[in-house]
Amino acid sequence: MATADWIRKLYAYNAWANARVLAAAAGLSDAQLRKDRPGVESVADTLRHGAQAQHYWWCFWTGAEWDRLPELPATGVMEAISEWFRSSHDELRTFTASLDESALEQLYEDTDEEGRPEEVRLWEMMAHVVNHGTQHRSEAAAVLTVLGRSPGDLDFVDFVHASARGEAP
Repeated sequence: MATADWIRKLYAYNAWANARVLAAAAGLSDAQLRKDRPGVESVADTLRHGAQAQHYWWCFWTGAEWDRLPELPATGVMEAISEWFRSSHDELRTFTASLDESALEQLYEDTDEEGRPEEVRLWEMMAHVVNHGTQHRSEAAAVLTVLGRSPGDLDFVDFVHASARGEAP
């Protein structure tokens, strides 16, 4: 069973790790950000997907109307992506601050890969969102590393150490 404090820590980690990837990507041109690579979407599309997924799940949990993120702009790609993440992290920070143990046990109806309805606890879906972010951060980080813009270590324990030093939330 997850606790509200554990979920808040996971979401602080998620924001910290995303910030490291965004900082590394900020040095790329719009053309570099948009270029597809073998086996992965462009860094821009990968990051947009991550921000959109976070916003989708927040809408699902809160009952807010889901609105897709706009397409990537012609210029100012990183500015748009950074704003989408800032907004999403603000939404999630406020949401996680409101949670207690009983809220995390609340059941939501979702569907599995086959489209069958299933009940899933809030904390399980919330863990999924952070794990989903890890997958896509890793894809973006691999491309950034090849381009000489590694975001550095993104492991949870690195976040724990950075937090202990006062370098992360």
